[in-house]
Amino acid sequence: MKNEYAKTAEFYDQFNKKLVSDYIFGNARVSAQLSFFESIVDKNIKSILIVGCGLGDVTYKLAQKHASVRVIGVDISPQNIHVAKKLFSASNLEFRCLNIITDKLDGAWDLILFPDVYEHIPVASRSLLHISVNQLLSKHGVCAFTCPTVEHQTKLKESGKGLQIIDEDVTLADMDRFALDVDARLVFFAYISVWSNGDYFHSLVSRRVTDGLDPVNIDNYSPVGKSCLPLSKFLVKIKQFQRRKYVARRLGKNFR
Repeated sequence: MKNEYAKTAEFYDQFNKKLVSDYIFGNARVSAQLSFFESIVDKNIKSILIVGCGLGDVTYKLAQKHASVRVIGVDISPQNIHVAKKLFSASNLEFRCLNIITDKLDGAWDLILFPDVYEHIPVASRSLLHISVNQLLSKHGVCAFTCPTVEHQTKLKESGKGLQIIDEDVTLADMDRFALDVDARLVFFAYISVWSNGDYFHSLVSRRVTDGLDPVNIDNYSPVGKSCLPLSKFLVKIKQFQRRKYVARRLGKNFR
């Protein structure tokens, strides 16, 4: 299993350049993640753990918007964490290179986020992940997931493009199993459209329903996707130019 984790970390070290490119040029899937995650941070949440934070851009934006909340992003890739630390910083933000299945992480977390991460956990390792999350989630904690649908995964497999080193199917039943294993309930599950109709789902697993707290309010949640009004091409080019300059300044000439 250790060899498997090492291979996965090596893959995402190499994948970092793709993440940098997505940050510069934009990625609708990441925009949808951020919209969902921002919509569920409320007054009951004092700490946020982002599992598989990648480049750290979503993690940073959450820390920026919620300055009184402790935010930590973890990732299995040393390169991802190295670049995240160079690009983003805030007084309430921390990045760590670790695997929450095998490595120790202190604290109880009110919100644990899985931004397109759960599908990259081997099915055989899911039970170990659930044990870890069960220990890390606070007594009134919430977990949020963004994942590709089975239909989208099937299309990727048929095309032979877009798949990562581990890319498992994730279903509604899998979310129910996760909720059961962490002593919580599945309270929200919705299909959204990013690049094609219903190609992703967003879901929430919550302990609040058994803890007497108000449930997560998602009434104002509006998924960001293909149907949203886009920025003008001119504004997009400006944003890309600004991000390219920022990345070059922070990371140096070796990063393109």
